[in-house]
Amino acid sequence: MPPIAAQLRMALGRRSAGVLTSRSARDVGMSAAAPAACSARAATSQPTPGATAQSAEATVKTASPRRKPRR
Repeated sequence: MPPIAAQLRMALGRRSAGVLTSRSARDVGMSAAAPAACSARAATSQPTPGATAQSAEATVKTASPRRKPRR
């Protein structure tokens, strides 16, 4: 029995521009392996003792007089 190729040409597809594209059995049935997870990076700076996170509430803008009033 002769060896069979791992990727057999199945059909010739057409794109909208009329250009022929080839498809193989691998294109349809197989997918690439998932990417590897990222490794954790070391902290670039250390938090200051006693430091607090930013307030979740937005600060209210106070009204200030115009610098150049209209004449």
